[in-house]
Formats: sequence, C-alpha cells, structure tokens
Amino acid sequence: MKPKNHTDHQERKPRPVRLRRNAPEWAVIGILPRERKCRFLRAATRLALGICVLAPASSQSWPQEWVSLGPQESETPLRIGRQAQLLMDNHVLCDWWQVRRVLGPVRKHSDNPVLQADRDWERHSAKYLGVQPTAAIYDEREQIFKLWYTVLQPEGGGTAYATSSDGIHWTKPILGLIEFAGTRSNNLCRLEPFGRLVRGLRLVQDPRERSPDRRYLAIGTWPVHPDGTWYAGWAGVAYSSDGVSWHQIEGGFRDGAGGDRPSCVWDERLQRYVSFHRQLTERALPERIEAHGLKRYIVRQESADLKKWSPRQTAFNSMDSDWPHIESMSVYLRHGVYIGLAAMLDIQRTGRMEVHLAASRDGFDWRNPCPGRAFIPLGAPGDFDDTLVYGCQLATRGDLMYIYYAGARYSHAYTPEPIVDDGGSIRHVPGGKGQLQFRPNRIGLATLEADRFAGLRADEPLGAFLTRPLYIEGEELYVNASVDRELRVEVVDAAWDVSDSGPKEDWTGHYVVGTERLVPGFSRKDCQAIIGDSLRHCVRWKGGSIGKLKGRSVRLRFIGRLATVYAFQIQ
Repeated sequence: MKPKNHTDHQERKPRPVRLRRNAPEWAVIGILPRERKCRFLRAATRLALGICVLAPASSQSWPQEWVSLGPQESETPLRIGRQAQLLMDNHVLCDWWQVRRVLGPVRKHSDNPVLQADRDWERHSAKYLGVQPTAAIYDEREQIFKLWYTVLQPEGGGTAYATSSDGIHWTKPILGLIEFAGTRSNNLCRLEPFGRLVRGLRLVQDPRERSPDRRYLAIGTWPVHPDGTWYAGWAGVAYSSDGVSWHQIEGGFRDGAGGDRPSCVWDERLQRYVSFHRQLTERALPERIEAHGLKRYIVRQESADLKKWSPRQTAFNSMDSDWPHIESMSVYLRHGVYIGLAAMLDIQRTGRMEVHLAASRDGFDWRNPCPGRAFIPLGAPGDFDDTLVYGCQLATRGDLMYIYYAGARYSHAYTPEPIVDDGGSIRHVPGGKGQLQFRPNRIGLATLEADRFAGLRADEPLGAFLTRPLYIEGEELYVNASVDRELRVEVVDAAWDVSDSGPKEDWTGHYVVGTERLVPGFSRKDCQAIIGDSLRHCVRWKGGSIGKLKGRSVRLRFIGRLATVYAFQIQ
C-alpha cells in the first residue's frame, strides 16, 4: 500500500467528485489525490475571490449532511479577539454553499454635488479644473465634518479647508493665511516654514494619541525638500494643531514618476506606517505612449517614523481588462483589512473613470470582491459625474460612512480622436471634428452603512457559509446583516475526526472523510431566527450566548434565506 502522503504524478485524469448521501453523519471532503486536492482547494478559493460568485443559487433543497471543502488537519484556530470580521474576502471562510458575494448599497446623495468652486478666489478653478477632495474626517470632539480639498488651477493649486455640521452643506472659512489669486481672503492652508501653499495634502490615518500641536499628521506632494529647496517629485510629511497651518518635518521620499495622491495608514500589526501612491510608466518612459504601452499602478512603502522609508514595491495593478489603468487608490485600514477605493481608468479608449473596491490582508495581495462592478459608478448622462468618478475620501460618523469623491464631465484619455460635447454628454468621434467645453471637477457625496463594503448573499431556497476555527474570547456574537426572510447560526466543534480510507482500486488517490459535531444547544434549530436589517443583530441560542464557549475553538455556520451578511463580531 502506498504511504498516506504519497502522490502519483502519473495518475489518470481524476473523476468528478462523488458525494455520499447515505450516511448523514459523514461529510465527504473530496475524491482527489491528497496533494492535488490541496492544490485544487487553494485554487478554488482564489478563483472564488477573483470572480466573486461563490456558488450559484438553485432550487436544490437543503442537504441532510454538510459537504465541506475542509477541514484541514493542521488548521490553526484564528485568534480574532473582539475585532469585527469583514466578509469582503475569504480569509475567515472554510466553506460555502449557494451564496454569492455582493457589494454594499452605496447611495449617492440627492443634493450632489455638495461642494464646488464658487468663491472669488476659486474663479480660475471654476473656469478650468474645479476642486477635488484630498482628506475628510468627522471630528468627534468638535462634532463637525472637516474636508480638505484641492483648488485646481492651470498654474498649480493648493489645499483648501471647509467645515460642515451635517456633511452636506459646507462653510469655507476665511483663513487669511496666504495670498492666492491676488487675495488673502480665502480658505487656503499654509505650509511652514516656507510660507507656501500646501499641495496634495492627505491625512495620515494614525488613531494613536499625540500631543496637541501634532493633532493632525499629513503627507503631501509639495515639491519642497526639507532643506527648503524645490525638489520635483518629493513627498513630504507635516503636522498641524488646527488642520490649516502645517509644519513640515524632516524626512519624506521621492514619489517617483507621477507618484502623487498618496494614502498613509498606521498598521498596528507591523508597528509601521504604510504608504500607497501612484506611479506612471508613461512619465518614466514617454516613448511608450506611441506604442500604447503606458501603465499606471500603485506602489507601497513603509516607515517606522515617517522620515525614513523603505524602497518602493509594486502593490496593485489593474486586474480588469475593461479598465486597464488604476489612476489612483485611496487606502484605509479597517478591522485588519486594507480597503482600497480604486479609481479605474480606460485611458486609451473612452477616457472614463469609475471607483472599484479592492481588499487585502497584507497590503500586497489585493482582490476585487466583485470584478466588473463599480463600487461608486458613473452618474447618469448629464450628471456632474457622468464621465469621471475618483479621489474618494472616507469619513465615519456613527453608523454611517460618508464618501466624498471628485466627479467631472470631461474625458481623461490619451487619444488623437476629437471630442464632441453635445451639451448632454462628451464622446469621441473617430475621424470627425470635435470641440471640448471644459467641465470642472466638483465634489459629490456617497454614503454607506458602516462596514457594508461587501457581503455574502444567500438567496432561495437556502445558502450557508462555514468559518475556519475561531478561538472564542468574547461574550456575545453580533452580526451585521440585512435579512428579508431568515438567518440562523450554528456552532460546530472545530475538532473534527478526519480519516483517510486509503487508495482506491480503480484510480490513484485517497478517499477523505470527516465527522462533524454540533455543539449541544447551539445548532441552527436552537438558534433564534434573525430577521430585519441591523448592524448589530445579537445571536442567541437555547444553550445561551456564545460566551459559554469562551476558551474553546469552534466554527460558525451561517444559514440564511434572502439574507446578506456583511460582518460578524464576538464582543
């Protein structure tokens, strides 16, 4: 008999997986050779991430036994603590059945655009390029929204500052800090010690406490080296006590070819700052423009102190042939997941741009939860954002996320074809004559309920997904879900019995089976049905709360009908 871990590389083409239905207590794991099975399962998981359809819904009835892709005998329980687990990817999943991944319901505000160039000092900007958001927060201490945005001018622009009590109606305070367009009566920020405009300012996302004079940290692409000399392609770091007067500190990095629009987050796991910014190969290799070999992509750098930075490493390339370029990506770190709001660009054909969602656990391996679907789509023809949507900045107030983005109605394309503006839309006309009426950038608002970036949807008749082993440390299980019909959760003992019946006579491989045990009092029949829409459904069983299992490793199986689960948390 061949050893248990033996793999015959000369085996015949494997037969389709067979499922045993005559023994309800057994869950068939697979009928593939062990090594091939592991490769298959890993590939299947990656494929599910890539195409976002985990399993199609059908009219099949609920099976008597669970058919699983796992368990893995060496699988180590996840120590999730009390952190929310987002279901944007398959990190926490072991298995699924008839569920599909869907994007959260992002809603554009009816009053869009909520901010535009409408002041005297913005008159050139209003005529030409308009405004773009660069940073946004909700200040819990002052109970107001704060927005930083770029006033775009043909000769260059600076960062302006606005406030709002509701995130919709904005005040542009007269700061008087710097002269611009012939006046100091403006809301433009100032960079010290140079007395210059602050350019491309992005807030550093660092939740740790700091001294009052360094309440805000920011990274920007102002072309001023710390020694005071102009230095093209320099990304500097500054601090501020009030968000309007900024003081550059020592350090920074070369942003490379077109490496603007940075994002910077503090990663507690790494104990380092992580920065993401854009690169342009067409600027580094201009001769490639004619050959249409230009490319835009995102690079990553790390720093322990915001002064010395690691070399650039490519972190994200476009994964969609319909949108071959990534113009920029705003990155946020939430509940251990890097969340990218990526502006995807078709620069050589239509010049259109829309925002897609990307997720990563390490900042290098990115996946689109729902490829081909825009997270923030273009507006309807005639809307202010019917051609370009990009530059997302995220602020959270309570249970609602406010996403500020730039929208415009002009083409962002490298094309020799003329552009025609018929008053309702802008389009390319091959071989024709065109005229471009420049449409300025304006700022729109989209909202999303907290942590509902993407979730798992179970349709009719039923769908379910099973987690990897989780070490229980909290008292209550909460679920962020929208449930039209019903959702239940059952707890499965993580220590399954796994056996290998050995090689088969008619083919080379192993028949692996496992016994599944439900925790008494925590089956789906013991679970109180979850109904309705809530960010914090509390799950209860006849056996009590999940806190009774504290210190144990278990798996959770979510079983739903017409239900979407976005996240869960054990607190």
